Amino acid sequence: MALVRVARYALDTQASVFPEPPPRVVEGSLAEARPPCAGLEEDNGARSNPRLQLELAQLTLIHERLLAKAAARPRKPRHAPPRASPVLETVTCVLERAGEPMRARDIYAAAEQLAGEALRWTSVKAALAAGAASRTRRFERIRRGVSQRARPEGIGLHESSEPSE
Repeated sequence: MALVRVARYALDTQASVFPEPPPRVVEGSLAEARPPCAGLEEDNGARSNPRLQLELAQLTLIHERLLAKAAARPRKPRHAPPRASPVLETVTCVLERAGEPMRARDIYAAAEQLAGEALRWTSVKAALAAGAASRTRRFERIRRGVSQRARPEGIGLHESSEPSE
């Protein structure tokens, strides 16, 4: 950890580590009046730190060793992890197949069976809550712990058979 801090310090102070280039001399300018050693300030800061020089040398050796190791045995790319379980779509499919209200525990069991893997109970509950509260409702909450697939607008409502004028 100390090496990393020292290396970061060296990078942060890099601008002050290297002296500025000597000023351009133009005839008749004030730069001619400066003494010849004016641009050569003494080394101070990161470059004058003997501990830093030692640690940077060690860091360089470690870096070269890691590069050689990587060149000798390059790693093969790993397979992408399987896609996260689409819980909302699975719960929607379960309720569409059921066609009637279901208890949340039954929805959870059917969703796990349909997905073919273990699902989190909290994820199923969150999907039911989000689907019931969203602007385009996927689910209807019938009562506590019981939900069904939301009916499209107009279905189940009593409509008069006479056209309105």
